[in-house]
Formats: sequence, C-alpha cells, structure tokens
Amino acid sequence: WSKTISQLKTLTLVYHSGALGDFITTLPAIEYLAHQNGPVVMVGKPEYCKLKKEIFLKVFDCESR
Repeated sequence: WSKTISQLKTLTLVYHSGALGDFITTLPAIEYLAHQNGPVVMVGKPEYCKLKKEIFLKVFDCESR
C-alpha cells in the first residue's frame, strides 16, 4: 500500500465471487468506480482480477480464509 488511507479520495470495496463471464460484464462498472472514486480493493478471484490489475489497489481471494 503505497498511500495511507488519509491520502486517498475514497476507498471502494468490491466483492465478486461469480463466474468469469459475470466478472467481465461488471468490469466496466468497477473500472468506472476506480476512475471516479479512487482505488478499489477487490474480494474475488485473483486470477480474474489480473485482466485489469492496474485498477485494483489490493485483491483478496474470496475462497480463502
């Protein structure tokens, strides 16, 4: 985490545990949130998030503890 919380405009949390097609469908909305509100923290499937890794500040695996 290169910035502290106080330096961020808004930190958005997105949870998505669906299939790849669903993720691709929601990706434009997630990208919009990242550009409008600032960094996105993702709880989902890390392999899907690699498609647009530059928009995610941090990715947590939804299938892990």
